[in-house]
This record gives sequence, structure tokens and C-alpha cells, in this order.
Amino acid sequence: MRMTRTHRKLRKQNHRMVQKRPQDSSFFVGLLAEQARSDAQAAPFELSDLISQLRYLTPQQIKEVRAACKFAEQAHEGQTRKTGHSYITHPLAVAGILAELEADHDTIMAGVLHDVIEDCDVSKESLETRFGSTVANIVDGVTKLAEFTTSQEFHATNIQNIALATVKDPRVIVVKLADRLHNMRTLAVMDKSKRLPIATETLEIYAPIAHRLGIYIVKNELEDLAFATKHSFRHDHISHAVQRFESANETIVRLVQSRIQARFNEIGLDASIGYHPQHLYEIYRKMKFGPMTFDDAMAFLNFKVLTDSIEDCYRALGAIHHVFKPNTRGFHDYIAARKHNGYQSLHTQVIGPRGKLTKIQIRTHQMEAFANRGITTIQSDVLDSSTQGLNEALMKSFADTIEDIQDHADNAIDFLAKFKHDLVRDRILAYTPEGDVIHLANGATVIDFAYAISTVLGSQCVGSHVDNQPAPLSTVLETGQTVDIQTRPNASPSPAWLDYAVTPRARNAIKRQLDRRNHSLAVKTGSRLLEDALAQAGVSLKDLDFRSHRKVYKDLNVKHRDELYVAIGRGQLQSRFVAMKLLSAVTSETPSLFLDDGHSTVEIVNQRLNASYAFCCGPVPGDRIVGHSTRQKGFVVHRSSCATAKSDKTAEQVALAWGTTNDEEFSTRLQIWLTGDKDSVYKLASALRLADTTLTHLETLPEQGVMQSVRAEIKVRNSDHLRRVISNLRRSHFVGRVLRAGDRLADME
Repeated sequence: MRMTRTHRKLRKQNHRMVQKRPQDSSFFVGLLAEQARSDAQAAPFELSDLISQLRYLTPQQIKEVRAACKFAEQAHEGQTRKTGHSYITHPLAVAGILAELEADHDTIMAGVLHDVIEDCDVSKESLETRFGSTVANIVDGVTKLAEFTTSQEFHATNIQNIALATVKDPRVIVVKLADRLHNMRTLAVMDKSKRLPIATETLEIYAPIAHRLGIYIVKNELEDLAFATKHSFRHDHISHAVQRFESANETIVRLVQSRIQARFNEIGLDASIGYHPQHLYEIYRKMKFGPMTFDDAMAFLNFKVLTDSIEDCYRALGAIHHVFKPNTRGFHDYIAARKHNGYQSLHTQVIGPRGKLTKIQIRTHQMEAFANRGITTIQSDVLDSSTQGLNEALMKSFADTIEDIQDHADNAIDFLAKFKHDLVRDRILAYTPEGDVIHLANGATVIDFAYAISTVLGSQCVGSHVDNQPAPLSTVLETGQTVDIQTRPNASPSPAWLDYAVTPRARNAIKRQLDRRNHSLAVKTGSRLLEDALAQAGVSLKDLDFRSHRKVYKDLNVKHRDELYVAIGRGQLQSRFVAMKLLSAVTSETPSLFLDDGHSTVEIVNQRLNASYAFCCGPVPGDRIVGHSTRQKGFVVHRSSCATAKSDKTAEQVALAWGTTNDEEFSTRLQIWLTGDKDSVYKLASALRLADTTLTHLETLPEQGVMQSVRAEIKVRNSDHLRRVISNLRRSHFVGRVLRAGDRLADME
């Protein structure tokens, strides 16, 4: 990709220019300004360079782009930039960045024309007449965001306007990202009073947007450029340290590449491996927020392997583990479970030559293109149908978030604060039974999923199946899960949903619907919810003397009992929180109430009880089990043979029996001792897959003699399924011993 080559050329230029290392940061600011005035950064594209990048467009589309370039050149005639270059160099550079991202021709035309409304005597109507409404609307959307201003309210309004324009057409934000990227490349010629706020805005808003939309190549460069502007001395210091590190490890890098490539050739695998350096801001963040030393941040060498197919990715993984011993803690399969923004890759860690820890990413050429360009990727030979659908869902999620924030923001400043908060939240993706992708904030539950599809579906939701298994609405979702929502036409939201709804869209919709309920229903509903919450602590409403709780009423900002019920019934107060406040007023200890955590149920004396399952022994259906009731952990299910359970003398024990589990999968752990075979971890993963079990986590433990010990977390249906898995592993030649969590080694010998 040309942008990568250009960026590499600029980095080399930076390294040549910095010959000495004075302690005065103004020296480095001066260097940055000198680089910003260079043709390489200020005017990287002439018209011929731009046209050469457009081979993926049709001849007619290229002709239209040429016409837009000519129009922009005439409109900006006589204007110059602070770098001293003719102004048209900037629109051409923006269009060139968009061409490197392989944006569509309307987007590139808008990039060329993006400043003509703001800086020239050109109206939106004239643009629409000449180039069509699509291009005119994109340019108008970008124009809404003026240059950074010291006025907080005006600045927030500008951000708000471009965000709302993005809802109408996502290409608005793509053009703005390209515009910001070229402006950041030449930012050093600006006064300090403008440089620093723009760099801060880039780190807080534009780089996170690029990350959210999967445009990593833009995100990384924006971060590095903003870092150089805000902390020029630190940027230079880390840059030189990275140069020294790469020089010191040059031999190891060549050795890793040659040995792995030789293995690829030996097995007939068409794959390539290359060194993949960290970008400077990533290193800085590790050192600042880790906190880490530079040596800690650079503990790993990083490589990237590119293949032609998904099958070849897994073959490459096996080949790499054949050459170098794997460190299983660093294995992540983002191909089977892609990230929220569509990113796919296998991540693995190995112990390289001279014991150097090495990280390797493995992905197809298509995945690489999508990782760099995200939602801007448009070509059919780059996107398959599933990725195209993911692209559309990703943009819809972004647009929905903007609309939700807009609907409930008090003003532009409040909008900007909420928007920035949402940008830095981790996200997941889940699927409808039809395969449609739904993007959600990390920690989102089934009820958030339902409201993300539609308000009607959310309000009528009465149950769900997650991965074909019954699940309560409070179930916290994970990336890759399929959710089927059950509805009833006369159903309505419950105030309890606010206890586990986390997305603004769901919470705002639930609150609106609850507010419409009448007073008497709110009293009745609130009374029932509070009664249920108190019952979990063995207390009834009639056991409480509400006249003695005036201080609690004051703390909760209510005047009397019915007003308290209304607040609970309408979702303004959470029933468990109120119960805790009331109970704490009559006891010196803070009461502990059992919470529904989304796990399946166990049967106790013909009743059903929500419970969590002990991590120490990992009980599964078919095991003999016992329940432990404690104030700290609530109700926890252990295996009867669990040593941890037996040693806990403070917990109340209750004998339990399993109820119907409908072939649900349960998590348990195994400790496995492997032989010294280099492929043993890869073979273990394959053996578990053949045993029809899901491997969710693999951790390498300290070596014991000649064997490597690993701890595997797996999902099985019941104890018979688990026994078959263990039996198959023990028959494998690369497995020395298998021990289940909660068992003693002596019990297995």
C-alpha cells in the first residue's frame, strides 16, 4: 500500500535529519516544522500521482475525478498554505490518502473539493449541479467542522455537527479523517497555541474514530504524529531507542524470518513473513500507563505472516510451532471470533532464537487489507459477503450511537463528553439467527441486544436463547455469540432491566417506556420488586417499620413510601439498592443479596435457585455437587469432592442435585503435562477440537522436568463428555498426565 511506503520514507527522513540529541524540545519542534515544509509531507501528490492510484476505478469515474481536481484548482487559485505551497496541494493530498484507502470515486471527489465551500466562493448548490448531490452533501458535511477554536462550546458544536452528518453518510467522517491526517503531517508550521489543542483533539477524537471503524493505518499514523507534536523530545528519544533496539536484534530478526520461511517452503505453504514494528505512540502508552520500562515495552519482536486462505493460516500456525516453542498464554484466535471492528488474525507467541520472546500475527491478504482500511474497503475481491455485512453493521452501530447520544445530550458540550467516552469503550459483536451483525459495548447483555435491533423488539422481549441455549435477559454477551429473542405482543419493560442494561440506547428506551406507566401500576410494580429484593435476605416488607426510615427516604430523595414504590416501579431507583439501604438502617452490617448472574439453574428440594459455579473445581452436570452459601459470594456450587469446599468451615452447605440443563456447555479446567514435542500445543488444540469440546483459554505453567505443563479451560456438556475428553487425551502420545481442577495428583495415580 502506497501510504505505508510514504510513511516509511518519512520516518527514514526524520532519522537522517536528527543527528544530535540536545535537551531543548524546541530543537525538535524546529525539525518537525522543517519536515512539514518538505514536498514529501506538504505536497506528496500531483494530479498524475493521484490518477495512477485510481486503477481500481472505471475510466468514467477517473474522468469525473479529473474534473473535480480541475474545479478545485481553479477555486483555490492564488491561495497558499502556511508551508508555502500552493493550496491545491492539500486537497490533492487528501484525495491521495483516500485513493490509498481505495475509497469510492464520490468520496475521492469530495476529498478534492472538501474546502471549496468553506474557503472559496462556492455554494453547495453549485457543487450539486456540477458533481451531484452525493458529493455536495459529503463536502457540506465536512465543512460543518471548522478549524479548532478556543471556544469550548463552538468547538463541541462543530464536533457534534460532523458526527450528525456522518449519520447521514459515513463517507463524511472518512474524508475528515484523511483531511486531519494530512493536516497533522504539516501541523508543525502552526503556532504552539494551535498545534497542541489540535494534537490533543486528534488523540481524543479522530484516532479513536479511526480505530472504531477499523482504519488502523490512519489511526496509527494520527497517534504517532500527535505524539510527536505534544511530546517532541519523548518522541525523538523513543524513536532513537527503537532504532538501537532494531539494530541490536537485526540478526535475530533475520534468523526468525529465514527459519520460518524455510519451514513454509518445506511443507509447500505459500506464505510470507515480515518484521512488524510497533508504532511509537503504542510504546509510549505502555511506558506511561503500563507502567513499563522501555525494555519491558520492547520485550517482544513482532512479525506478520500473510497467506492466501484461512486454512493456510492454521497451517502456518502449526509450522511456526514446529520451528519455535510456543508460549500458549499469547494465543488468540481472532479468525474464529473476530474483533468488534471486523479485525481477523491469529495471534501467537513463541520463544525465538536466544530465548527472545516473539509475537506473530497470521492472516490472509484479504484480512490484511481490511485491517488497514476498515470500512473504507469497497472492492469485491477484497470483501466477502460476510465481511461486507459486518462493515454495514459496524457503521450502523456507530450511527445509532451518535443518534442516541444526540437524543439525550443536554447541549453540545454534553454531547462531546459522552461521544468521547463512547469512543474509548471496548466493544463486542453478536449475531441474530439470520446472521446479521449487532455491535454492542463490552459488558452488554441480552436486553441491550434486543433494543439494538429495535425498540419494539426490546419492549416486547420476554426471553432469549444464546447459542441455542436458554438464557436470561441479564446474560452478559461475548463476541461471536448468536442471540435469538423471544417476544410477546402484550409484554412491557421491567424496571429490573435497568439493573443490567448498559447501552445508552437500551437504558434511554426503557426509561422512556417506564415513564409512561400510570401511577398505580408503578406503585404496585415497585412494591413487588422491593418485596422480592428483601426476600433474598429473608425479610418481608411487613417486617419493616417504614416510619423509622425517614433518613433513608431523605437519602433517596423521596417523601413517603408510595413515592419510593413509584421510583422503583419506574426504574428511577434499583430495588436491590433500596433494599440494601433499608436493611442497613436496622443492622450494623451491610446485607448481601443474591444476584441473578445469568448462569443456568440447579435444583434444590424441588425449587430452583440462581447460582454461580466454583472456579476452583469446575462442576459439570453429572458431578456430585454441594451448595455453599456465604455473605461474600452468595450461593456457589462446588463438586462434593472439592478440597476448597471441604476446607471452608464458615459456609453453610446445602446438598444439591442437577436439574435439566438442555445440553448447555459448562466450563471446567484441566492441567495437562505435555512431552517435549515442539508441536504438542498445536496437537493438544487439535485433539480437543476432535473431542467436540471448546477450548476457551490455555495457560503455560512452569516447566517440570522434561514435560511442559499447561492449564486448559474447556467447555463440556456433562461429566460423561468430560471423561471421554480426558480418556482421549491420556491415550495421546504427546500427553504425559491429565489432572482435573479440584482433584489431587494422588487421586489420579
